[in-house]
Amino acid sequence: MSSSSINHDQSSNTDGHDSFEEFDGSGQREMYFDENASFSAVFGDAYTFRNLIEYLHATNEEGTFIFGKNEIRYKQADENNTILNDVTIDISNLIEYKYDSIYPELPIRLDIETLRSNTRGIQRKGQLRLYKFPQDNTLYAFVGPDASANNEQTNVGHIQPKLITGIDDYTMEEYSRSESNPNCTIMLNRFSEAFKSFTHIKTQGIRINGYDNGITITGKMPGSINGRIQMFGTVTSDELSETKTDSDCNTPVPKINMGGNIDNCPILNIIPDDDFSNSSNQQLSLNGSSTNKIPYINIPVNLIRALNKVETLTTNGIVKVYIEDGLPMKLLAYIGNYGTIRIYIRGANQVS
Repeated sequence: MSSSSINHDQSSNTDGHDSFEEFDGSGQREMYFDENASFSAVFGDAYTFRNLIEYLHATNEEGTFIFGKNEIRYKQADENNTILNDVTIDISNLIEYKYDSIYPELPIRLDIETLRSNTRGIQRKGQLRLYKFPQDNTLYAFVGPDASANNEQTNVGHIQPKLITGIDDYTMEEYSRSESNPNCTIMLNRFSEAFKSFTHIKTQGIRINGYDNGITITGKMPGSINGRIQMFGTVTSDELSETKTDSDCNTPVPKINMGGNIDNCPILNIIPDDDFSNSSNQQLSLNGSSTNKIPYINIPVNLIRALNKVETLTTNGIVKVYIEDGLPMKLLAYIGNYGTIRIYIRGANQVS
């Protein structure tokens, strides 16, 4: 997208999540730090928080958690601005949450590897308490069967925050689809199984096409050959016909894992090799041709591996998928019983 479509907002955005559709991390808003601030957050379902950190570790080296009076937020893009993780934790669903500051927000920037080393030992029934004392910049992490009962600094992880001068702000145009109207909703275990299957067959990457009520995922094999195709939701024959071209009819018909064979032609156009160029640094492609009415995005294999970890964020969970022409793909999933994560993935032609 052109730079004119990206807004570098210098102030806090509080009007919901549907305003985040194009992102760029060069805009920052000023934050004030209260030396006397303190907070305590107790996660009853600490195992899913552990898994959240495992996923963030696959895409972010550092990130800023913003502890506030009404919620806890985390919003961070990768170093190439190709994937944005937007996490919201509902404090009313925590076992305990206390926040004391003259300001409504307190940013804590952390090295994700350090946070990971302090949460990897959490077991399935474990609890986690994250807290900060007044006049003490250290973030403390206590893991135990009853984290709310820990009032002493024993067996506690000490995490030193990174220096922070401002918060990256990511503001974007709106999607035409509301969050209650995704292209499709998929069980997380099936979503993850599909992604894992593409890494097992040594694809260079995948293409995801978005239809009114469904998506297709196609593996890209060496030599510009389409590999396995999987379908989720409902895709009509008319929608499939909008995607194929005359040249496709000369290629073998691939088998669809979830829905049989496609008559006459494969669903998707042959994917050029250069659509997956620079896959080592997660550069994505979202450049459909002018004759292709179906929006799509190409994802390199290294990012597929990271997205596999989303399955662990909740038991028997779902993921909602949103794909619109010229906008990043959005995934919406839930974190245990207390939070949500919105993952935005955009193409290389949108990276300025």
